[in-house]
Amino acid sequence: MIRKIIKAGVVLSLILSLTAGCGQKANQPKEPNTANNQYVQEVVDAIVNDPATLDPGVCNFVDEINIAAQLFEGLYRKGANGKIELGTAEGVQKSSDNLTYTFKIRKDAKWSDGKPVTAYDFEYGWKRVVTPGFENDVDYLMYFIKDAEKHRKGQTKELGVKAINAQTLVVKLEKPISYFDQILTLHTYYPVRKDIVEKNPKLWATYEDTLIGNGPFKISKWEKGDNVPYIEVVKNNNYWDNTNVKLTKITTKVISNAEAQWESFHQGKIDIGSSIPQDKDINQLIKDKEVVSAPTLTTEYYIFNISRKPFNDIKVRKAISMVVDREGIINQVNKGSNPATAFVPFGMPDKNVTLDFRKVGGDYLNPKVTESNINEARKLLAEAGYPEGKGFPTIKLLVNNTAKINSIATIFKENLKKNLDINVEVSSLETSLFKEERTKGNFDICRMRWVADFSDASNFLEIFLSDSSNSMGRWINKKYDTLLKEASNSLDEAVRMEKLHQAEKILIEEASIVPIYFDTNIFFFKSYVKNYTKSALEEKNFRIISIDKNR
Repeated sequence: MIRKIIKAGVVLSLILSLTAGCGQKANQPKEPNTANNQYVQEVVDAIVNDPATLDPGVCNFVDEINIAAQLFEGLYRKGANGKIELGTAEGVQKSSDNLTYTFKIRKDAKWSDGKPVTAYDFEYGWKRVVTPGFENDVDYLMYFIKDAEKHRKGQTKELGVKAINAQTLVVKLEKPISYFDQILTLHTYYPVRKDIVEKNPKLWATYEDTLIGNGPFKISKWEKGDNVPYIEVVKNNNYWDNTNVKLTKITTKVISNAEAQWESFHQGKIDIGSSIPQDKDINQLIKDKEVVSAPTLTTEYYIFNISRKPFNDIKVRKAISMVVDREGIINQVNKGSNPATAFVPFGMPDKNVTLDFRKVGGDYLNPKVTESNINEARKLLAEAGYPEGKGFPTIKLLVNNTAKINSIATIFKENLKKNLDINVEVSSLETSLFKEERTKGNFDICRMRWVADFSDASNFLEIFLSDSSNSMGRWINKKYDTLLKEASNSLDEAVRMEKLHQAEKILIEEASIVPIYFDTNIFFFKSYVKNYTKSALEEKNFRIISIDKNR
């Protein structure tokens, strides 16, 4: 499951840095602070999914990760334009073989309650993620560390991270990684406080009273409930670089309904948003500079629960995938994106940075349903023992509850009924319950979305390894596993990429998933929100944002 060989500079080249806002027609500038004639440094962001936790060793939804990034900081951080720079570490030394890193923790690095951040906090946080039995879906991100995967599986007590003293952290790798500084910006590599976590291991990161971080902001309020849930964070004056943090408060509102979010933006109730009503002409909005379109390394897809009949039959899975109108879903629900004709999206490098993995690999699926697709799908279904859909059980489709996701589920349901006479029952749950049911495997088909952690095709394909915690469909293919292992062990980029292409072909031919679309970042923000960035990895960097109407 180890992610391998990222091209130098690829992530930076995919990051969109925006210094001029959109939504010019609806600007609602913040009221100036009359004491110093400066605008109040507060911003209101809108997200779609209600965070279940902000525990950096557990959270795996983009919205959760982005808020956690406000509250915590790793050894490295991302600056303007995605540039990697030292964060809580003030220095690093590398061994000649690039397998050992020795970090010096800043003496002025503090937690939000004023206590010093130490190397022991990093050691504890990293070990916790790969502790056997610790429930999370992000352990694979730690497998760059020597013995991390074996440690997770209970095969060894060793682990390549050691705090020598309060200021010195020694890290050993499985293999040299040229982009290890980028990996260390990921949320699983944040430090956490042992005394805080162990007082309430499961819930410490779900309430403002117990959530202590070391990032540029600290949590001040977490309002849960059925109205408009929100999380409020304020500037952390104990942060080592607090003088360069301009914002004093960020309010993140959970507004799942696209119409409500769009209306809130135009009423001046929010400053940043990303959910646009389906009846809007996206292309015209982009042309009018009301919204921004940016690349993102994201695939929306459904997975089959292979452990359940009849989805253990490849003919059934292929039949269902063949009648999904991907182009129709885009036109009706997610305008501006591209139909997923495979799994790895556009934007991933191939054997060199001038080549695109998706373009080299080509298309495996039709973007729209043809009569030929329907006839072939009906033939496959009949061969599986369900002629004209007769006797086929009602499918339980599990999704998380947002307007867009529910709309996609409705179209999927209609596609299967119209083309195969198969009935679908949609179970739409709020985020925490959805994640719980998904992890338990309580579904026939489940909605999934993968956003790249970093820019390499392996980042997408390795989630379907037999022993991956993210392979929630229980699909197992030994040839697939072998190809990815061979790719992981290869230092020849041409050979490595060929193995990854072969693996993706198996994934699609086995129809263990139903790719739906390659997403595009469509979002909007007020012109007075300066230095707002959103990367191809869907990261937001509030640490560098400021409010200024007149600049």
